[in-house]
Amino acid sequence: MNISGEARILKDDRGVYKTTLATKVIDENGEEKTIFTKVNVGFKKGIEVKNKTKINITNGFLTFFRIPTDETREDGTTINKDFLKIVIMDFEVLEEGTDEVYSSKPKKNVENDSDDNGIYQDLYDSSNIAFDELPF
Repeated sequence: MNISGEARILKDDRGVYKTTLATKVIDENGEEKTIFTKVNVGFKKGIEVKNKTKINITNGFLTFFRIPTDETREDGTTINKDFLKIVIMDFEVLEEGTDEVYSSKPKKNVENDSDDNGIYQDLYDSSNIAFDELPF
């Protein structure tokens, strides 16, 4: 799937890039509310951008990567967790970001213990994803 358009790129203290997606939902009170989620982002080898840089993606695609969990199925095979990733091949900088990065450690939220991103966030290291080893 090809990806293009504007995005704000976030960079954490480990050098991992993400962007956010937003959608509107109706909450339990019947009121419209905007919710956000983060999606992993990768660039061609050697490309670095600052935290909160706004870019226009001219050539990108959607893919995913898989991380094994500690859980297994009845047949003994490992249960994996899949994560979406936008790979950006070409882009234009619209707004330069800041050198200040955000913390990769998620804030503890008792009501949100089911957040899978917090569970697997420490397992994801941009250096062990195959896309970072591509020669382009």
